[in-house]
Amino acid sequence: MKSSIKYIGGKVNEIKYFKKYIPEYDLYVEPFFGGGSVLFDLCPEKAIINDNDKLVIKYWKSVKYDPENLINNVSKYENKIDKDSYYKIRNLYNKGKVSHEDAFYFYINRIGFRGLVRRDKKGEINTPYRGDIKLNKYYNIIRQNSNCLINSKINCKDYKIFLEKLEKENIINNKTFIFIDPLYIDTYSYSQSKNEVISIYKYLSKYIKRTKAKVMIITKESGIINKLFNGYIIDNYNKKYVINPCKIKSTKHLIITNY
Repeated sequence: MKSSIKYIGGKVNEIKYFKKYIPEYDLYVEPFFGGGSVLFDLCPEKAIINDNDKLVIKYWKSVKYDPENLINNVSKYENKIDKDSYYKIRNLYNKGKVSHEDAFYFYINRIGFRGLVRRDKKGEINTPYRGDIKLNKYYNIIRQNSNCLINSKINCKDYKIFLEKLEKENIINNKTFIFIDPLYIDTYSYSQSKNEVISIYKYLSKYIKRTKAKVMIITKESGIINKLFNGYIIDNYNKKYVINPCKIKSTKHLIITNY
C-alpha cells in the first residue's frame, strides 16, 4: 500500500533496501512520520506515530477518523487544479481564509511541486505550482490508509518529548520497533538550523544505546553521521535524485540499527 500524499525525503522507493532488516515486533513507533510510506508498506497491527507538523497531523487524523468527509472536501478542489486557481487558493490559505485545512493540505501536496509544503521566513506556504493532477485517483488510497491507521495512535509533539514520554510510561520495550527517518543534515530550513538538525542526531546516537526498543535509522552518509553512529551502521544503499532531465545525483544512505 502507498501513502496518499507525497513527502520530501519519503522512503516509498527505498523500502526494498532495508525491509529485510526490520525485526519482528508487537508495537511500531515512528517519531518523524511525515508521509508514512514505511508504515503503509508494513501496515502494523498496532502503532504509535508522531510528527511535529500540525498540518500533516491534522491531515492524518482526518484520514483515520473521517476519510469520507475528507474526500468530500477534497473533491471541491477538483475543478481548481489549474495554475491560476492554485496560486489564488494558496494565497487565501496564507491569509487564513481557507476552511478544512486537511483537504487544503492534500490539495497543495498533490498540485504543488514535488509534494513540498514549503514555508518562507514569515511562515507562509510558498510551494510553487506543479501541474494538473486528477485528485480523485487518490480517493481509494485515502480509504486504504484509513484502514491501516485504525489501530494507530497519532501524536503531534517534538520528537524528543514524544520518545521520552513513551519511555517514561513504559510503553516501549524489547518488542517495540522504532523506525526513524529524520531530516538530513544538509536539509535544513527557516524553522530548523543546521545545528538544530545535528542536535537531533546527537540525541538519537545516545538514545539507541539506552532504549530497550529495536531502532532503525535511515539517513544520508556524512562525516558527522559516521562518527556519531560508529559501530551501528549495518549496511548502505545508493539513492538517485533527478535534479533535472540532464542531471542525476547519487547519494549513499546508511542503515543504522541497535540490534
